[in-house]
Amino acid sequence: MDGVAGVGECELKHMPICGKVIVMKGQIHKLTILQSCKRFLLNKAGPFACAFILALLLALGAVPACASPALQGDLAEPGTLWILVALLGFLMPIGVMLVSWGGAEGEQMSSMASAGLLALFLALVGYFATGFALQYGGIGWSHNLPGIEGLAAPFVSVERATAGLFGTRGFFLQGEAAGPGAQYLFLSHLPWVMTAVLIPTVALQSHAPGWLRVIVGLLVATLVYPLLANWSWAGGPTSITAEAGGWLGNLGVNLELGHGLVDFGGAGTIHLLGGTITLAGAFLLGKPKPAVPPIMPPSHLPMLAVLGLFIWAVGWFAATLAHPLYAGGGVPWGTILLNAMAGMAAGAALSQLYAWFTVGQADALMAARGGAAGLVSITAAAPFIPLWSALMVGGIVGLLVPLLVYLVQELLRYRDPAGALPVSFFGGLIGLLMVGFFANGQYGTGWNNVGAQSYLGVAGQGVSGLMVGQPANFAVDSSQLNAQLLGGGVILALGLLGGGLLFLFARFLIRTWGTVNRWAGRDEEE
Repeated sequence: MDGVAGVGECELKHMPICGKVIVMKGQIHKLTILQSCKRFLLNKAGPFACAFILALLLALGAVPACASPALQGDLAEPGTLWILVALLGFLMPIGVMLVSWGGAEGEQMSSMASAGLLALFLALVGYFATGFALQYGGIGWSHNLPGIEGLAAPFVSVERATAGLFGTRGFFLQGEAAGPGAQYLFLSHLPWVMTAVLIPTVALQSHAPGWLRVIVGLLVATLVYPLLANWSWAGGPTSITAEAGGWLGNLGVNLELGHGLVDFGGAGTIHLLGGTITLAGAFLLGKPKPAVPPIMPPSHLPMLAVLGLFIWAVGWFAATLAHPLYAGGGVPWGTILLNAMAGMAAGAALSQLYAWFTVGQADALMAARGGAAGLVSITAAAPFIPLWSALMVGGIVGLLVPLLVYLVQELLRYRDPAGALPVSFFGGLIGLLMVGFFANGQYGTGWNNVGAQSYLGVAGQGVSGLMVGQPANFAVDSSQLNAQLLGGGVILALGLLGGGLLFLFARFLIRTWGTVNRWAGRDEEE
């Protein structure tokens, strides 16, 4: 042993969150990021993986500069560049998978890897069958992008067209959705669906049997995520009419609540939803872990977690850049990239600072989770907030992640090797609220068909919160926070009620099946 216990060789017995001692099989070891990097680079695959990540980061920096003329939302002939960027978007669920995998051990690694492939299959099949139609089955009514004219049908709505519930065209990508335009739209959004499916599928692998995780994944891909995504979308920056859109996105049109629910990059529709379903499953299916001294979660694959964080960031930015409904809307991609990287870096740094103060050394897994939570907390508000707020909120979230890990593992006594609750649930919730607090009004004019000419009596004012930009003299908008709170409440209710009912029924089946098996065993003995 070279000073660092290998995977499968060590047993982490005592690593106090407020102490400075790590005992592994009676010896003191320090697993630092530098040691992890050294071991990783000495591995044959290490240099190739680092070269791959470097190439991805260079591509990430180059794409925005050349994407403006090429990514204009023409889905009839999207072009090679758009297709390449859309394919890079599939790095997002891969990055989420690697960050989750960093805290797994033993059989959990194999199970999580299988769950990642399962999520790909479930997302593809479920979204193909019904999900795409429910989410985008009337999108051509509010957007005039070439290639999606066949999807021009009003959403099924309540009382008015601006309170849409779901679409009705494009099931199995047939009929009006059989053309290349709808297929490209399907492809561009598939990474978002995969990520939403992946979070509960991986996080519940130690609590739910395989058949139940299959059902959960299918329900998320076919029904839950598409409905929520439909409700949250009301045209964004490229809508051509206010007489369309989901009811949450149109809270500004219908109830004068800011610009409606604003979730640019999926903090609520992906991460808060997935974290809420995981929370429901944890309480209804999870078995409390035995009480042990407070410890940092063991980091079994630290370099994979750190690399996964960068892959996640690249994939998320590519997935948003390839979103056809954002093309041509004057989206400030430079601001988005800077804010996302600032939130991620601040989250990783502050979680690392916490580890240094508490256990006296760096903790790679905690840094990766802090960075991931910081990134998630920026995704909803990335175009609308200043850089300082991204740094501040990302840092605060990263600082709280270790405390939330302690809360989940020691007070709630829930096994969470994937870190879904502190990263996705908490990060997604903070991300939604950030819009209501820090949106500065500099961008978002006409977002969701609100304030195209002026907003709150100020010409050119966009999405605004409680801390608007200066010296533009924009008006403070407290109603945006109300829209975000209402949207977050709906997501929590959908995840807890939908997931809760499913898990309650599953627990009944599991207990009934166990009782039947016990009685069958007694009959055989008799």
